[in-house]
Amino acid sequence: MAIPSVFYSNTANLILGGKLSLIQISLGFPLSFTYFLFMSGFSEEFFFRAFIQTRFSTILKSKISGVLITALLFGLLHIPNIMR
Repeated sequence: MAIPSVFYSNTANLILGGKLSLIQISLGFPLSFTYFLFMSGFSEEFFFRAFIQTRFSTILKSKISGVLITALLFGLLHIPNIMR
């Protein structure tokens, strides 16, 4: 996720134009990877798996139903990002 995000911003122009040094690029990748890992990946997984999935599983008394509904909600909430 960190690599494609570079190309949606001005960073791609800086890299391709040679305005960023190799040190800046090599430091930027691990930092952006860590940022996206914790800001989107970890928080989404925690919210959907630990919060929503357990609630639906408890309400419906079925772990499979909880997983399926959570997966459906997760997919539906990501449609705007896919359409962009």
